[in-house]
Amino acid sequence: MPALALGMELTSAGSNKAAAGLTLLDRVSTYLKTRGDVLTSVCVDRGYSMAAHENWAQHLIERGISQHHDLGASEKRLEPADRPGIIFLDGHPFVANMPKRLRELRRPGLNATSEEKAEQARIYNERWAYAFSTNGPPTRNGAQRYRGPVHGKKVRCPNHPESMRWDPRKPLTNCTPGQPCACAATLTVKADDKRARHRQPELYGTEKWLKRYGARNLIESFNASLKNHHMRLQRHSTRVFGLSKNTILLGFILAATNMAILLSRYEYDPAKPETLPAPGTQLEPLAQRAPTGSNARHPKSPPPANGPPRPIPGEQPWSDIN
Repeated sequence: MPALALGMELTSAGSNKAAAGLTLLDRVSTYLKTRGDVLTSVCVDRGYSMAAHENWAQHLIERGISQHHDLGASEKRLEPADRPGIIFLDGHPFVANMPKRLRELRRPGLNATSEEKAEQARIYNERWAYAFSTNGPPTRNGAQRYRGPVHGKKVRCPNHPESMRWDPRKPLTNCTPGQPCACAATLTVKADDKRARHRQPELYGTEKWLKRYGARNLIESFNASLKNHHMRLQRHSTRVFGLSKNTILLGFILAATNMAILLSRYEYDPAKPETLPAPGTQLEPLAQRAPTGSNARHPKSPPPANGPPRPIPGEQPWSDIN
């Protein structure tokens, strides 16, 4: 689908980026409600997700909006939980008795191929069996309850004999029989807990997360259209002072970019009659259509030598022109 801009929030340089993002989300959410839609999730870059928890993530949780985001190098770490037997990896709770090889995983760099990213995502998938699962949606105050992997029948644990009778292909934890473990524990992470800043619907790094986070390509595509492909938004694109004046001019630029993207995506020719093709009709490439705009033949220009003149789309035939 074409990547279009639905809203814009212009703010002064050096101001709180998170506050501007929340203002835009509230405006977009209000607009969507008029259409009967509800804003439930967003894909954000680290400029927002790495903001202070009380400035960004906590507000999203209170609004009932989940975020899909990548983690910075400083955020990819192991943290102990308040209870023994539980650790936090990449912001998500896991049982501590998980394979050590799965503790320190790193996503491929920017220059990695699609195959390399997919292969690493499959390795991240192995973490899923040892991860705590959400126990229902967040409460009204934003608290999220989690339950251990034994409850979801994802792993087998020696401390829970019933799990040892499950499918032997399920992973076996490193728990020592008779010693306490957290494989069947429950955990609550409150909205004001700083570890909640990494909360995501999908487990970080897995194939499901990679697919959902891939939706951020839409905004990168629009940025490329705005700066290079369809427009040339750069320094001196507007030559006025003041937030209000620049907002108005940038609004026109964004609207024009949206129109240009639609024209390019659907190969819409404004000079052709406004008739919709039948479903399944193969559209004729724009380059093979009759020339329009500056390349079109003027109605009063001499007729071509190879045959009678063709009528200009949207205008009367030659025989009807006085």
